[in-house]
Amino acid sequence: MSLPLSVPASADESRLSSNKQSFKRAKQRFTPTIAMLVGIENCLSQHDKTDLRIIRRLLDGFRYEMIADELFISGGALRYRLTKIFCDAGVTTWQEFEELVHHNLGDGNPFQYIDER
Repeated sequence: MSLPLSVPASADESRLSSNKQSFKRAKQRFTPTIAMLVGIENCLSQHDKTDLRIIRRLLDGFRYEMIADELFISGGALRYRLTKIFCDAGVTTWQEFEELVHHNLGDGNPFQYIDER
């Protein structure tokens, strides 16, 4: 018995695609400020504590390797989670994400009070 050459899209891939489409619609429909706020809201509402811990460390200036080591996750898992976070926020890079957060939520780290337990 042979395995199929193409693997069906997973639920996560489908969700990422759906979130990209919703963010594109929001960007077209609303002012840039509202579109950015929609991105932040998507990012905060659709992620678990591990993702929020990753965000906190990113905003504190930690390097990717340090984050993976500290949270006991692999580099691949960290990259996967970052891809989901950035997609839900409507950005593609760490720099865009940092600018989005600081521009809309102020300087400092608004994620500093995330429960570490």
